[in-house]
Amino acid sequence: MPSAAIDWTLNQIIGLRRYLRLFQRELAGRLGVTEQTVWEWEAGRTAPSMASLKRLDELARSENFRLTRPRSVRRPRKGAPEIGDG
Repeated sequence: MPSAAIDWTLNQIIGLRRYLRLFQRELAGRLGVTEQTVWEWEAGRTAPSMASLKRLDELARSENFRLTRPRSVRRPRKGAPEIGDG
């Protein structure tokens, strides 16, 4: 069985739920688990099963959820001092 594409942490599960603006029971319904199960994941008491990890991946992908957003990197202006310059 192929592994999940994302190694889901409790903060990422909470982030997905908040991104989707869902209550725990609503996320549970979308994933086919109980509200108690989602609560346990978010509390760090249990981890999602492989089947639940796959469903989390599918839901995140279908909703264009990104676990990390690329940060814009600002280049210093020409002539601006480098960090550490006295």
